[in-house]
Amino acid sequence: MTTINVPGALETAIVGVNGAGQIFGQYSVSGPGGTVLVKGFVYYNGIYTTVAKANANFSTVAGISGNGDIYGDYDTTASATSIINIALATPYYGFRDTNGVFTDISDPAVSGTTQIAGYNDALNALYGSYSDTSGTHGFVDINGTFSTFDDTATNPSLKSTTVTGIGVNATVGTYGVGYYTTGSGTNPSAQIYHGFIYQSGFYTNFDVSGALYTFITGVTKDVFFGYYIDTNHTYHGFYDKNNVVTTVDAPNAVKYTDVGGIDAQGNLVGNYADANGQFHGYTETLAGFAKPVKSDFFGDQTSDVLWLNSSGTVLDWRLAAGQFVQSTTIGGFAPASGWTIAGTGDFNGDLTNDVLLNYTSGGQTTVAAWIVQSGTYSSYVVLGGFSATSGWRDIGVGDFNGDGTSDVLLSYTSGVNVNLWDYKVSNGATVATQNLNMGFTTTSGWIVLGTGDFNGDGTTDILFQNRTSGLVADWSVSNGAAQTFTSIAGVAPSSGWAFDGAGDFNGDGTSDILWQNGSNLAIWEIKNGAFLRSVNVSTPAPTGFTFQEVGNYMGNGTSDVLWRNSTTGAVQIWAMQDGQAQTTTSPGGAGSSWFISG
Repeated sequence: MTTINVPGALETAIVGVNGAGQIFGQYSVSGPGGTVLVKGFVYYNGIYTTVAKANANFSTVAGISGNGDIYGDYDTTASATSIINIALATPYYGFRDTNGVFTDISDPAVSGTTQIAGYNDALNALYGSYSDTSGTHGFVDINGTFSTFDDTATNPSLKSTTVTGIGVNATVGTYGVGYYTTGSGTNPSAQIYHGFIYQSGFYTNFDVSGALYTFITGVTKDVFFGYYIDTNHTYHGFYDKNNVVTTVDAPNAVKYTDVGGIDAQGNLVGNYADANGQFHGYTETLAGFAKPVKSDFFGDQTSDVLWLNSSGTVLDWRLAAGQFVQSTTIGGFAPASGWTIAGTGDFNGDLTNDVLLNYTSGGQTTVAAWIVQSGTYSSYVVLGGFSATSGWRDIGVGDFNGDGTSDVLLSYTSGVNVNLWDYKVSNGATVATQNLNMGFTTTSGWIVLGTGDFNGDGTTDILFQNRTSGLVADWSVSNGAAQTFTSIAGVAPSSGWAFDGAGDFNGDGTSDILWQNGSNLAIWEIKNGAFLRSVNVSTPAPTGFTFQEVGNYMGNGTSDVLWRNSTTGAVQIWAMQDGQAQTTTSPGGAGSSWFISG
């Protein structure tokens, strides 16, 4: 567990963390007459950035979109002596900060205040609460459409509701979480706080067993988190994964710990109070949350560079923050032996990538994997096989059933019909084959471009393009079965634009699409399986370099771009943020006999 304190602040309180690893919240500094002023902040890559509306005594950051818009709350009249007291006493007003330009956000149907509790980038949704003459109500705003959340039908004693998170689940659809109060009186201490989960039109109470009060502060991929108050009036953080509640108490905490956010990699953030009652932020990494990262052969959630040379040696470059750390030999095979590298993926579920191989001999193709641990060969497993002349070939790797283990995407052509199949892999063995076919034919003009999670549900989907019309479409996959075929946008075949790869370049948890035309690059940002916008990458492709791979080479959860100079062998990495190359690193190079294979 690592403490987070804004430099020079009296107290620091974290509100949450987004998919790109940006931590945000508020901190306090001394104000007039013994009071404090509270300012919002964003913490990323070791840099703290203040976010504060002009003339506001109170500002806090509640969420950040993939394009860099900052959402939060402010007030100009608040006055208190601590960060927690000013937060409780403040009638919030919502705001959006776009490159330093603040715009007020409020529910157009009410004249009271609107508090923004957070932002879901995949749904373009704000959520929180608003107040009017009848009380405090939860709300969700998706693309400008406000919906109120109040369970007054089954809770007639309901006093207030706040929505603190929105999740997306392939089975139940969009749902909300938060907390509400019941009881009499206007004093919060005289009321009872409960968490709630809203799914498919129904509210369900969520109370930690034995707690006096329960507050849900958010949800990430069906994991709920927040804090509760026990019978000794001690505050404890918690998270609920698969209906199992785990309590979180910071080591230095005195009677107060909360959980404010958990990202998809299992990075948990929250706050604790010390012996003096001062608030501090903290972060820690939880086991069991992370998903395998492409070409990560050390299990450190950072992509490596996989090399193959002309003599058949397979080598891994371990990277950290885009820089070379060490080189390890994974294995090798003789040239012209029939062995080829077909891809990388985590085939045994240990969060470390393995090497997918094809071996063709005697008219038979074997699909196999080198299981890798700590950057070195561990074992060899056979996943399947087929006749070399049967029309079968493996064309991709991904987690098509959402179980955290990589599967193998296969294509089979018979006449004009093309079937897509999935080798479902578990613990290094193929346990099932699943047909993903939806009428794909060689005469239809469609080809597979690549794979990625284009609707943000945690399951790999398949990206297609029609070579005649240029139309690009996403074939969403859930639990190993093809679901829907959705058109995204089109790019004319004669335009000169070519597909490079797919990855999450803006940190919103959804795969985007990278295109290149000569030295020009553009990113199609995708949200919920649909085209959002096209972003021109301001940095031109480096002269003499060719695109190689997309991966998380900086280790921050956002996809980066790998380049190689075909003449000098030098490797260059673009660290991406909000669809732009923020920094460039050069981890080294290799001679002309070496080739990047993953």
